Amino acid sequence: MSAQVYPALRTYAVCFEAVRTAGQALFYVPLELRDVAMCQRAVENNGYALRFVPVGLLTPDLCHMAVTHCGEALVFVPSQLRSPALEEAAVAQSGMALRFLEVENRTPPLCALAVKQTWEALKHVGTSPMSASKYIG
Repeated sequence: MSAQVYPALRTYAVCFEAVRTAGQALFYVPLELRDVAMCQRAVENNGYALRFVPVGLLTPDLCHMAVTHCGEALVFVPSQLRSPALEEAAVAQSGMALRFLEVENRTPPLCALAVKQTWEALKHVGTSPMSASKYIG
């Protein structure tokens, strides 16, 4: 028995409430309902929700919000929106975010910051960066 879907019931208000309580719910929000306010609310709740934000709605502020809540959300930040400050914020939140930095951006201070948080970050000192393709189905 399959579930019947009633798209008319997925109103803006219902979807907004869902992302307010669980940012990852943005995945189920129809694209036409995703706006700046809804995407911001989703990312405030869960930095990983950044992966479901339409590219046209991504801003430096939204990306910064995502990585300060979840450093590893850096993997979903397009290169044109990255900055040294954003990458530092990501690594400060999660040492494992180091693996998503280009090798030339892995400075000794950032590497030290990462390994102070977790020894496992040492695996990513001097190695190639991981890409979002591993995380995006």
